[in-house]
Amino acid sequence: SNAVSTWEAQGLMLSPEQVAGNQELAKELKKQAAFAGKNYAAIKSIAQSESTIAKFWSKSKLIVAQSVKKQWDSFNQMFTGMDRLWAGYDVGKHRRQQQFQMIDKQRQATIGSLQQKHSEQLAALSSKN
Repeated sequence: SNAVSTWEAQGLMLSPEQVAGNQELAKELKKQAAFAGKNYAAIKSIAQSESTIAKFWSKSKLIVAQSVKKQWDSFNQMFTGMDRLWAGYDVGKHRRQQQFQMIDKQRQATIGSLQQKHSEQLAALSSKN
């Protein structure tokens, strides 16, 4: 016991109070460790669900993007078709204008020749008198 008291005096042995304090500390640390373990499990499950959500989100984003692209493509096709129709209409309009001009020239030529014939006939009639 004499050696024990000298060890205590030199701080080599813990006093009963220190031992009790250390035991309390150990209990507290165990509690903290258990809590941290639970926390870790919770965080891990949250992370897993987040990655699941992220996967789902990227998939749904892809689906949305694909459907938007499909819609855009169909719009593009429609507009291309409309452009073609419009171009066809323009070409047709040009052709109609050309035809109209040709017909108009023919009509004017016919009118001109008729007028000439008419004036010739008038001249012939007046010369007879």
